Amino acid sequence: FIEGDMAETEFAAELRELQKGAQAAKKGRWHSYVAPSMGGGKEFQAKVAEIVSGDCIIVRDVDTNEERRVYLSSTKAPKQGRKDEKPEPWAWEAKEFLRKKFIGKKVKVTLDYTREPMGPGGTEPPAAMAALGTMHFCTVIERTLNLAAEVIAKGYAKVAPHRADDDTSEFLDDLIEA
Repeated sequence: FIEGDMAETEFAAELRELQKGAQAAKKGRWHSYVAPSMGGGKEFQAKVAEIVSGDCIIVRDVDTNEERRVYLSSTKAPKQGRKDEKPEPWAWEAKEFLRKKFIGKKVKVTLDYTREPMGPGGTEPPAAMAALGTMHFCTVIERTLNLAAEVIAKGYAKVAPHRADDDTSEFLDDLIEA
C-alpha cells in the first residue's frame, strides 16, 4: 500500500488508526517518528484574531496572549494572490465566510502535524514564506464546529491531497464527508 491515496480506500479509518499505533510504538518506518508540538504543547485554547485565508488563521492563546499562525489541517482553500498575482476564484468568499462566522470566537486548537515551507515542486520557498518558519497544521474547533469541515462543506475549500505516509487531520474522514 505504497501508491495511492488512503482516503480513497474502503478501510481508510482503520488504516489511519493502524498508522497512529505504529507511530506511537515507533514500529517499522516510524522508528524515528517524533510527534509534532508547538511552543506550549499540542493543544490550547485561543481566540480567533485574524483570518488570513480560507485555510489559514491567526489565533491568540488565551493563557499566554501570544498570537500564532495556524493552518487548517488537511484543507486546501483558493490562494489569496500576492502583489502582482490575482486571487484564485472564491478566495475572498472563503476568507469572508470564516471571518463572519468565527472572528473573535473562543476555539480549541490541536496541533496535527507540521511542515517546512516549500516553493513550487519542492524548490526553495520565497523569502516571505520562509520567514514565517514552520507551518503548524491544526484542528480548530469552536464549540462543536470544526472550522475546516465548515469551510469545506460550504464548498469554499477542498480536502488537501495527502500521500499514504503523510500526517493528516485527526478528523480527515469527517472532512472527506463534508
